[in-house]
Amino acid sequence: MTFDLKTTDYVKQHFEEVLKLLPVVLENQEENTIHQFRIKIKKLHALVKLLEKTEPESDIKEKFRPVRKLFKKVGVIREIQLDLKKLIELNKSDISDASEWPKKLGKKNAKLSKDRGKWNKNIHDTFKIFIQYDYKLNYTLLEDYFRKLIIKANNFMLQGDFHEARKNIKSALYLKDLLSESDQKSIGIDFTFLNELQEKIGNWNDLFSSSLRNEEKEKKQLLEPVLKQLTEELKKDAQAFLLSVYTKDKS
Repeated sequence: MTFDLKTTDYVKQHFEEVLKLLPVVLENQEENTIHQFRIKIKKLHALVKLLEKTEPESDIKEKFRPVRKLFKKVGVIREIQLDLKKLIELNKSDISDASEWPKKLGKKNAKLSKDRGKWNKNIHDTFKIFIQYDYKLNYTLLEDYFRKLIIKANNFMLQGDFHEARKNIKSALYLKDLLSESDQKSIGIDFTFLNELQEKIGNWNDLFSSSLRNEEKEKKQLLEPVLKQLTEELKKDAQAFLLSVYTKDKS
């Protein structure tokens, strides 16, 4: 069991992947690239939130702010892309059925491309700052943080707030990369179960968000049956969450 975990390699790995994806995101906003880009930023943000607890005097949250701003900008584009995709899948229509959305998407893409010089500089400058951080984490502290994430996720699941539950689940999934494979096993959490559950919640959230943003009655009706079925499944998952999340030797 490892007792001191350095954050340097984690930061370097995920930030370098952000920088690799950055030019494609800024230039052509390809859907899958945006998705992967946001995942890498979420992994870094999960560490920032952890270090806020363990290093309260650090300015790491403030220094990470430019990355979070870009994350939110491309998130708007990602939402429009998902809305279009869901509607096309559900009613087997072509893109003309949601003609206002491609126009909106085009405007957001053009704005991001126009500002790519600014964003490129901001993200690279942030990377230079972050690779200077060299925090150490105690294994016991991280184990306790995982336990708190699981408790929060369970509470949100029982309340029916699946989106917030997923945030905590994904934080645990991201931060497990700080651990060696043997430490991941000894911590006693079924990460495979958590990943399968967060994917299900992700599908539910995409449908729920599309339904909220869609003002047309016919399109809402297409989403509702699938959304209702997924909601019922997640309510059942909530009741069994704590029984499922821990491996047998730790339950």
